[in-house]
Amino acid sequence: MSQVRVALVDAWLGDGVRGMARGVRAFGRRVRRAPRTLFYFHRVDDPRSWLLASFLGRFVEAYGLALEIVIVPEPAAEVDPEPQLRAAFDVVDTRRLASAYGVSFPEPGLETVGARVRMANAIVLTVRPARERLELLVRVSELLASRSGDALATLADQKGTFPGQDVRSALERGYALLRKHGHFQSASIEYEGEFYPGLERLHHLERRLVAEGLPDQAIAPRLDLPDPPPVGASLVPVEVFFSFRSPYSYIGVERIASLADAHGLRLVLRPVLPMVMRGLAVPTDKRLYIVRDAKREATLHGLPFGRIVDPVGLGAERCLAVAILAAREGDGDGKDVAFARAALRRIWSEGVDMTTDAGLAAAAGEAGLDASFVARAIADQSWKDAVEKNREAMYELESWGVPTFRVGDFVTWGQDRLPLVLAAAARTRTA
Repeated sequence: MSQVRVALVDAWLGDGVRGMARGVRAFGRRVRRAPRTLFYFHRVDDPRSWLLASFLGRFVEAYGLALEIVIVPEPAAEVDPEPQLRAAFDVVDTRRLASAYGVSFPEPGLETVGARVRMANAIVLTVRPARERLELLVRVSELLASRSGDALATLADQKGTFPGQDVRSALERGYALLRKHGHFQSASIEYEGEFYPGLERLHHLERRLVAEGLPDQAIAPRLDLPDPPPVGASLVPVEVFFSFRSPYSYIGVERIASLADAHGLRLVLRPVLPMVMRGLAVPTDKRLYIVRDAKREATLHGLPFGRIVDPVGLGAERCLAVAILAAREGDGDGKDVAFARAALRRIWSEGVDMTTDAGLAAAAGEAGLDASFVARAIADQSWKDAVEKNREAMYELESWGVPTFRVGDFVTWGQDRLPLVLAAAARTRTA
């Protein structure tokens, strides 16, 4: 990637362009004398949608927002490469988040029955005021998750249903609108050109509304980091599956590495091939959202981000070769972690091309790995078997995305789940 393109991407992600886009949309809203309006995309059998909807009513009321609710079906295959793993993880993850946020997750929270999903969609597609409809969404999703078929049928009799023959076409129109707006999954809010998926991103929207001059209502929940253990506490091993092409891996590896000493963690890095190099497609709208969201998350945590050189292909392979050999020969000396941090930072914030000898050598040198080590790593093709074993291990943990974290029996993925990872480490230490 040329440095001109690097600069253009950095500018596109920067505060200036984002601020200008927000200003244009806000001006248009004022000209139309329209209220601030959230588009909320909900799927009835998505536990993440249930969790977000549970908080959304109070949020909308507190900030005086208008709400447009759009009902959508399951995501398209192109953006949902492992639907069974994703569905299972969503239940486990939502149960954890609900507990952390003080909400009772409906039990048993298992897979839903297809006929009941159709009935649920027929109920929530009926036209009614937004706040009433939002409350109905929460109730319907709870009945689905708890497998309360009789109660769902009773609710259908009470509330009425959308014509059955029109349900699927209505869902498809909803999903087409979601993709037109620039996103691809349910449990998502769109506000004036930016998306906030899941309850874990609601705080970004709240900060934006406050920046626009609305009084801070402090409604959006946040996961707080647990307190560090006492000095001298035993080390807890944490496996980190990551990809050099993943911006979330950059943020996750950097954050957990910076917290490792204080929280008594021994990091075991397990790099894997990027998704596209494993045959899993990532469509354009998903790639664009990911890089925008990663910029937002990096800024939140004080990490530089935006001068990007995509390492896909040769760049990723060279980084993997060095990382694997550093871990194999380092015997826990941390040079593999230091190299991963150095390479990821250069890829995602410094515009360094890791296909070049100079770029790779600079990252390796920062980790204390000299030119002869880099040459040996590149010549040694055994890294391919190692990263494939890492991928297999990640899938055995029923995870498919990066960064994935494992602490004992606890497994999660996503850099924004670090508070849960640290809490699991604390539990492991005291067990």
